[in-house]
Amino acid sequence: MNETHTTQPFGPFFPLIFTVAKWICRLLHPVTVQGLENLPSHGALLVANHASNWDPLVLATALPMDYRLRVMGKEELFQNPILAWVIRVGGAFPVNR
Repeated sequence: MNETHTTQPFGPFFPLIFTVAKWICRLLHPVTVQGLENLPSHGALLVANHASNWDPLVLATALPMDYRLRVMGKEELFQNPILAWVIRVGGAFPVNR
């Protein structure tokens, strides 16, 4: 990563972005979550199988807001400045595939 500026994830806009994303996901892709009590408090590696581009968002919003999930995103998503800001605030970071 040769970026000179990175947005601090989980800043003041995070609760708003998380809540909006959660409502959109619940409306378009309702899921049932079981076993949240088994997630370690120090973090875990969670992998979406990418049946669609919604997988990371649905996975992230299925977890508690305070779990502080970090998401890898293809660097092409970060080319749009507005989308890049939103997903950085959400805790995503770019990956060169």
